[in-house]
Amino acid sequence: MPTHNESVPNRALSAPELKQILLDDFMRLLEGEGMLSGGGMSFPRVGYTISLALHLDNHLNPESYIELHSKPLAHNVPDATPGKGQLFTAPLSRNDDGTQAEVAATRLDRMIQSPNAERLRVGLPVPMEVRDHDGTTRQESAIYPPDEAFGDGDVTITDVTQEQRAKWGQLDEVIP
Repeated sequence: MPTHNESVPNRALSAPELKQILLDDFMRLLEGEGMLSGGGMSFPRVGYTISLALHLDNHLNPESYIELHSKPLAHNVPDATPGKGQLFTAPLSRNDDGTQAEVAATRLDRMIQSPNAERLRVGLPVPMEVRDHDGTTRQESAIYPPDEAFGDGDVTITDVTQEQRAKWGQLDEVIP
């Protein structure tokens, strides 16, 4: 709790703070992906797309969107031999037996209404203004452990596999 000489402004999240929250959310998606959970899984052919869409409270730049697609390994990479876990551009072409490769897609949506509540939820430093006895103010940060009372925050995780299959034109395929 701040003292009478301290105030806790609810300043906007800085880029490094938001980046940490996004990294935590991405790790959560990876941990929740069943195909990546088993230590015995291997992937002879892999293609993926990672996208990030930000909706910002900024009239000059209200939205930001990036998308990264996997790319085949260079021909001079030693492990770029068939069956050694090659990277391909998504979607993968049909398998040798004519079947389509497995598709898995998950979307995580998060709404951040209060920067300080989010800082407390994940354990980021909370900025404070401290007034000294001579009347000057200085900036400090209070660090609290992540607060489980905030739970996961305003987050929704959705399986969007069917939407991704439609985007890649693979809706007619039935995966056994």
